[in-house]
Amino acid sequence: MNYKSQILISFEENPNLIKERLNKWAKRYKFKEEKALDDKSSDYSWTYKRGSHFRGSCSFDVRCVPTTVIVEFNEIKQSLTCLFHVKSFFYRQMASDAFRVDEQLESLITYLRGVFNENLSFRE
Repeated sequence: MNYKSQILISFEENPNLIKERLNKWAKRYKFKEEKALDDKSSDYSWTYKRGSHFRGSCSFDVRCVPTTVIVEFNEIKQSLTCLFHVKSFFYRQMASDAFRVDEQLESLITYLRGVFNENLSFRE
């Protein structure tokens, strides 16, 4: 499986809110922030990861497959780029997996816009 889903959204609020909202989203969906190893990384770029090849190979749930989420804020355009990348050679993609990944991307956008509700019906 190698599936990418990306979206660009306008974001005209205070960029300091992004990190706070990302952390709430990551906690709910069990993502862990990956810290940049170099000093060249932007203050407005965040990477989160979840899943493992082993768990993905033993499961029929795309949420167990290694997933990388990258969120970048463009100060000039006042926009956010959100990328979901789900990749594993050991997982056989199911018909509903693309829908499930896109649904998780929608939940991320909802959190980033600040209109989330802890009782939303997004599947965890």
